[in-house]
Amino acid sequence: MAKIQIITTYEQGAYSACEALWLELAETALSAGHEVEVLLGGRAKSHQRTVALTTGGARLLFRRAVPKSRILVLFSRVWDRSLAAVLLARRIDPTPDVRILNVGTMSEIGLDPWASILENAKVPTAVIVHNNPEIRSYTPKMEQRLSRLLKNASRVYFVSDRLRNNAEEQLLMRIPNAVTVRNPVNLKSHEQEPWPCDDECLRFAVVGRLDAQIKGQIRLLHALSDDRWKDRAWSLTFFGDGPDKVKIKKAIAFYGLTDRVDFGGFVSDIRSEIWESHHVLVMPSLLEGMPLALVEAMLCGRPALCSDVGGASELVQDGHNGFIAGSPFSSQLVEALEQAWSARLKLHEMGDAAHVDAIAYVSKVPGEDLLDDLCAMIEGKY
Repeated sequence: MAKIQIITTYEQGAYSACEALWLELAETALSAGHEVEVLLGGRAKSHQRTVALTTGGARLLFRRAVPKSRILVLFSRVWDRSLAAVLLARRIDPTPDVRILNVGTMSEIGLDPWASILENAKVPTAVIVHNNPEIRSYTPKMEQRLSRLLKNASRVYFVSDRLRNNAEEQLLMRIPNAVTVRNPVNLKSHEQEPWPCDDECLRFAVVGRLDAQIKGQIRLLHALSDDRWKDRAWSLTFFGDGPDKVKIKKAIAFYGLTDRVDFGGFVSDIRSEIWESHHVLVMPSLLEGMPLALVEAMLCGRPALCSDVGGASELVQDGHNGFIAGSPFSSQLVEALEQAWSARLKLHEMGDAAHVDAIAYVSKVPGEDLLDDLCAMIEGKY
């Protein structure tokens, strides 16, 4: 049996969508009898997922929780990259059979203490990359560092092909041992959800963190304030939590959409609480890897309208199972929304196609797939 060490860099909360893959890997590995050690952010200590890992036999270590004050966050980051980070690094097992570094964005790889983990790796070390901005420039020093560290990694897992291609274009290098992996979805089954009975009103849903700078909610509101939408029967619900709820509420009022747009909060059952009553997923994001909300909506049989970022276009085929906005800017969202309205009588059919395509895309056992690849790495098969 192998000793598997997982290090996740997430600090802003207990868990995010970027944690889903390593969580399933850990659960699968523990069930198979492997030893698992996980280094987590301090805010995850009391979460039910953390309790489940402990119950399953994982050894858990925690970094100091990042404070909510922005000034203290800056101080904390400086501290964590210096003495505190060094001291914490000494707590982890120095000789696992394989180590996995799970990062939100690729740039984190080049920041200490994460960079030192790859720089000084004496065991097979893999990286899972969930995000990378479409337009990103690095200083020459950071570019060299990222290139060196990615070459040092035994495996670099990207959650979409486009994410990998963007990284190689930005660094002007081929990333050796790069592999595309599938994230798990938060659904008990992959069955299609029945189409909503009431087709009189076109109901859009935006599912994701309320973070306007990243998820683009305010740009979408701008697009829907176009005069053409004033006399149409439609509604929009924002599902999720996040720091920009007040700002988004202000934008709803500013664009005169208070009678059309509301908030659904965080939901635990997307089938009954979202897709039983909504027709189309809208993702006007400025930054994505391969959004789980997109895959889940398509599995439920709902077409999606997405900005062309991250891996969206690897799943969504414009006019077939959804709609692609060429960019997250309001003008192109307006065009994509017009296409969706014009095709509203075909949306059910497009939802059927979305389900079929999502079934072909997802892995039924992503944690097992990743574990098999890591075990092959340990055995020296690549």
